[in-house]
Amino acid sequence: IAVEMVTQRLPSSVQRPLRAVVHVLMLLVSLFMLWYGVKLCIGTWGQSIPELPWMPVGFTYLPAPIGAGATALCVLEHMSLGDQSQRAVVTLDHESAETGAA
Repeated sequence: IAVEMVTQRLPSSVQRPLRAVVHVLMLLVSLFMLWYGVKLCIGTWGQSIPELPWMPVGFTYLPAPIGAGATALCVLEHMSLGDQSQRAVVTLDHESAETGAA
């Protein structure tokens, strides 16, 4: 999701507060999808698909809450730890190339 594409093109004084707003909105949407996705799965678990009578309808809706939960975790990680490109694990190979270490 290229949400930061817009914020990176704004003046730096506006970027930080807008980034916080984007994070909160992304988290709210993810939690909304998680909550109602779980409710949808639970509500339709007793129904079956005519072509596949062994498979509950709720099972087919599982990707929605699972994806929403993963997105919420990624947003929380980004909010607490910052951008991944600035972390030592990501930039480790670039540092060793600059210092000449193998």
